[in-house]
Amino acid sequence: MTSLVITPGLLLIAMVAFVVGYLVLQNSKKNSATLPATGDLGAAIGAGAAVAMLLVTIGWAAVPTNTAGPATGGAVPTCSSSSISPGC
Repeated sequence: MTSLVITPGLLLIAMVAFVVGYLVLQNSKKNSATLPATGDLGAAIGAGAAVAMLLVTIGWAAVPTNTAGPATGGAVPTCSSSSISPGC
């Protein structure tokens, strides 16, 4: 099972994306010509998602690359119940 580790950086990205989306929604409500004023929820979600993707991309780009070479591990012996080879 895969588990998602919630890090402070991930929480910060989510909060910034939420705030950007909320501000876009409020701005679109303010500039709305309809009564009652309605906001553009699609634009708000899109703006929040775009900011989140940008911040995640910047975060991935900031991670230093691994300078270690590839693992050179040999073949792993398989052991069966009838195997008498050493290490099983």
